[in-house]
Amino acid sequence: IPCQASAISNGPVCSGGDLELTTNYPALADYFWTGPNGFSSQQANPTISNIDEAGTGTYSVLIEGDNCVAEREVEVEIISSPQPNITTVLDSLCSGEIIFLSASEIPGADWGWSGPEAFSASTRNTQINEADIENTGWYYLNATRGGCTGTPDSIFINVFEVPVISFSGDTVYAPGSTGLFYINGPEGMTYFWNFFGDADLMDIQIYTEGSDSLVVFWQEREGNMRIEVVGVDANGCFSEEFSLPVHVVDMTSINDIGFSDRISFSPKPADGFIRVRNSDADLKAIQLLDLSGKVILSFNVNGGQEESIYIQDLPSGVYFLRTKMYVEKLIIIHK
Repeated sequence: IPCQASAISNGPVCSGGDLELTTNYPALADYFWTGPNGFSSQQANPTISNIDEAGTGTYSVLIEGDNCVAEREVEVEIISSPQPNITTVLDSLCSGEIIFLSASEIPGADWGWSGPEAFSASTRNTQINEADIENTGWYYLNATRGGCTGTPDSIFINVFEVPVISFSGDTVYAPGSTGLFYINGPEGMTYFWNFFGDADLMDIQIYTEGSDSLVVFWQEREGNMRIEVVGVDANGCFSEEFSLPVHVVDMTSINDIGFSDRISFSPKPADGFIRVRNSDADLKAIQLLDLSGKVILSFNVNGGQEESIYIQDLPSGVYFLRTKMYVEKLIIIHK
């Protein structure tokens, strides 16, 4: 006598999921299940865990009850779960650059990216503009097709800070003098120097170890040029580029006509201090330079005011007082 029963499954099932088989026979019986990929079981309700597409097909069960026998079948489809494959090439970059996120194509798939700073995207290829260090971290990609979601793929993205450097050096030198230019920056930096304009003004160039300083011996002539420097750190991140104009000029030939009409100083020669008076109405920014053109002191004198500038620590010699437009010679003789 045939048993009144049917074979039942929870299919279709996504690959990687669990296939559950059962019957609706209400009484005790012996069960003999067979199916694709060599499957067999004598359980009434067998489960196949982590099943893959090879599990697609017909599952049969032989039911032997007390007074009946039946053989039933059920068709099961195992749907392939899409497995995303991230193809992003650049996983280390610098602040301000673009994070490009990409993956291999899977026809018919829906996409879901997630990452740091609540990042999300629903396209296979996406990007983050002007990334910063907060965007550093793990990025995950899910792909879904036919209601099935595969195992997420992931990638770790590093976003490094752009190194900050400073570039120092005087802008005015006398012919035949020596100039020093130096850079302050993080350890491990590599620096690149570029020269524009009358670069032949540099008779000799000497770089320190690491190229963070440059000593220049100037030609015995006047001219103008520009020095540019940029640094790159061990992460491949470039600093801001700095530019410094340089003027090699004969300080003694600079027009000093009218300097005394606006700015006066005493005593002449000076010893431990100088009194600088500004007869103009406007504030004046004044620099004290040595013969090489190096700025020794910088100070301001308000309009109609007088300032005492102490110079007792400066060696005796010839110096220059310079405003924006004029220069006058200052002689220091310590008694």
